[in-house]
Amino acid sequence: MIFEATSYREAIKTWLHQKPNHGRGWRTKMADAMGCRQAFLTHVMGGTNDLSLEQSEALARFMNLNFEETEYFLLLVQLDRAGTTKLKTHLKKIQKEKLSRYHELKNRVRISTTVSREDETIYYSQWYYSAIHTLLTIPEVRYAEDIEKRIRLPIDTILQALEFLESRGFIKKSGNEYSSGNVSLHLAKSSPLIHHHHTNWRLRAIQSFGQEQGTDLHYSACMSIAEKDLPKVQACLSKALEQIAAIVKPSKEERLMGLCMDFFNMG
Repeated sequence: MIFEATSYREAIKTWLHQKPNHGRGWRTKMADAMGCRQAFLTHVMGGTNDLSLEQSEALARFMNLNFEETEYFLLLVQLDRAGTTKLKTHLKKIQKEKLSRYHELKNRVRISTTVSREDETIYYSQWYYSAIHTLLTIPEVRYAEDIEKRIRLPIDTILQALEFLESRGFIKKSGNEYSSGNVSLHLAKSSPLIHHHHTNWRLRAIQSFGQEQGTDLHYSACMSIAEKDLPKVQACLSKALEQIAAIVKPSKEERLMGLCMDFFNMG
């Protein structure tokens, strides 16, 4: 909620809106928590006054913000209070860095482990290594032939991938039967392999265009947008990914699905 806001006033309004009766009666409690009169808070919300950092910290505690949210909320207050262009520019750089960390999926969706650079290079060289790895979380998929029916790859390619995954401990093998291991990977945004990884899955998405099923969803668009609204869109997309992860985590493994998301600057 806090990281989606472009100003501390917007953050407060959003927080109030989520309370019963859209926050009616809560402004008095907020004023009490900050040690000020409600009339002062009214002026603050109207833009004629600003909160002090001390009042902001007290309000953040009242709103039950965590450490990272409190830091960002105080930064929004400082941005509104900044009296010089140089200070505002400096604070905006800090804001950009904090938002970048917030949107970093490695911090938002915590599924990672440490593997050697050589194994990581092989794992992310083709889309089907992670696809087969994930397929084996589905109880009905236990044999190479089961995988072949699902993703329609040559059986030799599947067997080669299974051999690699099993030899590195990513999956388990008993006779001719395979099962998922306890290892999950997440490629860091800073990894030199990230571009190759994104390219592999977008090429796989292109292949799906001619084989669309009822569960498939593809959307592409070009848009013009205000600079100030970019963080809002980024926050919406990150929030959506976080919500999807929350749905997927307890969901029963039945289907293998691909998900790609892009929001990028073109000029």
